Amino acid sequence: MATSRTAIVVPAYNAERWIGDAVRSLIDQTESDWCCVVVDDGSTDGTLSVVKSSTAGDSRFRVVSRANGGVSAARNTGLDNLPDGVDTVAFLDSDDLWAPSALSRLRAALAGRPEAVGVTALARHVDEDGQPVAIGAQEARLRGRPTLVRGRIALLPLHVDTDFASLAVAGRIWPPAVGLFRARDVRATGAFDESLRIGEDWDYYLRLARRGPLVFLDEVVCEYRQHATSATADTWDLMITELDRVRRKAWEHPTNTAEQRSAVRAGWRAVQTAALAMSVRQVVWAVLHRDPRLAVRAARSGAVLAATLGGPGPPVADPRRAVDRRPMVLALRRAVVRDQARSGRTGGGAGGAGPRDQPVTAESMRNRQRSAVQTRVTIVLAVHNAERWLSETLSSVLAQTFTDWRCQIIDDGSTDRTAAIAQEFADRDTRFSVLRQENTGVSVARNRLLARTVDDGPYVAVLDGDDLWLPDALEALTRALDANPTAVGVQSLAEYIDEDGREIRRGAHPGVQRRKFRVEGRKVVPAEFGSGAGLADLVVTNGMYPPASMLFRRSAIEAAGRYDPAFRAQGDWEMYLRMSRHGPFVELDRQTAWYRIRSGNLTGDRRKVVEFQARLLRKTWAATDVGSAERRACEIGYRYRQRRALRLHARSVRDALRTHSAASVAVNTALAAWYAGHALAPRPVRPALPALRIVGRLQSTRWAAY
Repeated sequence: MATSRTAIVVPAYNAERWIGDAVRSLIDQTESDWCCVVVDDGSTDGTLSVVKSSTAGDSRFRVVSRANGGVSAARNTGLDNLPDGVDTVAFLDSDDLWAPSALSRLRAALAGRPEAVGVTALARHVDEDGQPVAIGAQEARLRGRPTLVRGRIALLPLHVDTDFASLAVAGRIWPPAVGLFRARDVRATGAFDESLRIGEDWDYYLRLARRGPLVFLDEVVCEYRQHATSATADTWDLMITELDRVRRKAWEHPTNTAEQRSAVRAGWRAVQTAALAMSVRQVVWAVLHRDPRLAVRAARSGAVLAATLGGPGPPVADPRRAVDRRPMVLALRRAVVRDQARSGRTGGGAGGAGPRDQPVTAESMRNRQRSAVQTRVTIVLAVHNAERWLSETLSSVLAQTFTDWRCQIIDDGSTDRTAAIAQEFADRDTRFSVLRQENTGVSVARNRLLARTVDDGPYVAVLDGDDLWLPDALEALTRALDANPTAVGVQSLAEYIDEDGREIRRGAHPGVQRRKFRVEGRKVVPAEFGSGAGLADLVVTNGMYPPASMLFRRSAIEAAGRYDPAFRAQGDWEMYLRMSRHGPFVELDRQTAWYRIRSGNLTGDRRKVVEFQARLLRKTWAATDVGSAERRACEIGYRYRQRRALRLHARSVRDALRTHSAASVAVNTALAAWYAGHALAPRPVRPALPALRIVGRLQSTRWAAY
């Protein structure tokens, strides 16, 4: 086996069905400077023959056979057989898969961080056949890295490294394939603890993290295969007992600092508190269902848990104070049966399986945990007659480097193939879902999707059916919003493309978006892009379009009241004004989207634009929850916009006189008179609808001339 920069250890036991796929995922790596030690841990099936046939002729592989001793023993054998000269080590289980660029991305993240002992990333769930399941569940779990901050448990920001405290509170590195570790620190950490039957990797990472931090890479690098193996009270008891051993071992480590012991204590108490709450619920359930035996067992377990919580840290295992896990397993079992009954998968009544008879599997328990996991970004896409562009739009969603998303598509009464194209994508990827309705308008359609996803994750992206994202759009937007917890949303830049997807007028739209003004005191002054945007900015100008260049905090959308269906145009702007009362928008000075300009969409909608722009500031000014300062900003912003329009049309009259265009003179004179009258108004007025329609027609006539 040739000397390489990275050595990969693959333990295998009776993995005939999957080991070939795991090996091929290594061979397919875009980075080729690696070697691999496959350890056959006494398999009794065809694992060894599959490995040898899959690696034949590839000198980067070395196959080692040993008597069955468990996964820790197999990994230790692999570490003992590593060649000299490697600088990083990775562990890949025999049924998991690496993405083709996994190794190169892990190496890049670790480069330039000599103080870090390794890097960890995200994994995606797949079933035994390699099909995606629980989209976003594992990614969300691995992102949620709790740690101890001033005595309280809090989540680490995505840009912060994983340290010992975070791992002690909750070991969120799983499966092993998400990590790449420096060989020097692996050798110094020593071997996996072969006495641990469960949690041996968590114990290893805890010891490794004592030497330095682990870089966190917010990208999916592998697929984690789930198996429907049965789980019983004995296996649950084994798991809890072994994990308690890991905590106790970390607690008793001779080099512990006070902060490290506090982190171990906090993680242990969080688990014990959750178990105590489950025991209390079991007592209540048993009393209501007249099961005195279960009530006594649950109460006894709760008493033991409550007593141990008062101690300084994880107690030494004592058979006299053992916690009865049976009530907890029964609680999980009943929860699974209840969920199955609700979904119609099991029969009810006397013929159905009762909570004591219904088999429970590890997969069914994981499914219950997944139901509480939220997808981080919900993409709302309301579309009408967009068959020409929808496929390209949805392909840009699929191409995102950020993968923890769910795309809700609503076909708003299309008469072309829009719905069929959306369904094709939904059939290919379960993260897409399609809804159909009669045509109601974009605001109503978006609100319906927001209502359906109200319990989803914290972020919402709104995408039109003809616009496009750059591959790293969601990654950049989520990172910006993560870094600004008080912001209601983030705005980035977009460039124009035409109907055929060709870029036009490079820099034109970013120039519009960057050209900002803000109400300060009683004046309107220029504002710097990147300084954030609030109501004082939005009452003057709005460069927050297309929606594809934005990402919103769901809580802010719900607090603002979603889209107003009365605004058939400018509905985005109107909602941003309401959202700005709950916090600022952060600005990201980089392109994330392409904004498609279609023939007719600037002239045909001009009447609506004029009509609804006139209503925007009036509605904001008249809102009951607007303070005096915000109302004054509305008045100043309104008068500024009217004066700016007056100057524009006055210049157009001058130009028309020079060219002797009588029609243009008449149109722009009428418009200038309209805006002159409103520029003198002390507050946003409510213009009569017939007058608005006349102005809209004049604007359409003027716009069509360009």
